[in-house]
Amino acid sequence: MPGCRTDPNDARLLMYLGELAYNKQLWGKAQGYLEASIGIAPSPSARLILAKVLDESGQSVEAEPAPSGIGTDGRRIKPLRCSPYFSGCLYPKAA
Repeated sequence: MPGCRTDPNDARLLMYLGELAYNKQLWGKAQGYLEASIGIAPSPSARLILAKVLDESGQSVEAEPAPSGIGTDGRRIKPLRCSPYFSGCLYPKAA
C-alpha cells in the first residue's frame, strides 16, 4: 500500500490510515487501506470503519457473518457462563 514504507503489513497502521481517509471522505483510499488491514489481521474496529465507508460511498454489501466461536487470534472462544443468581454472564477465565 502506498504510504506504508515502514511496515506494509502493519494492520493497525493500515486501519488508522483508512480511518484518516474516511474522515477526509476519500472513500476509495479508505476502502483500500481497511481491506488490506482486515486481510492481515481482521478486527471489529476495521470492519466497522469499512462498513461506514461502504455506506457513505453508496456501496451495498451483505454483512459477512463472523465465524462462530473463533477469536481474533484464531483460537476457540469458550462460551460465557451464565448464573441464575446474577443478571449477567461471566467471562471465562483466561488460560
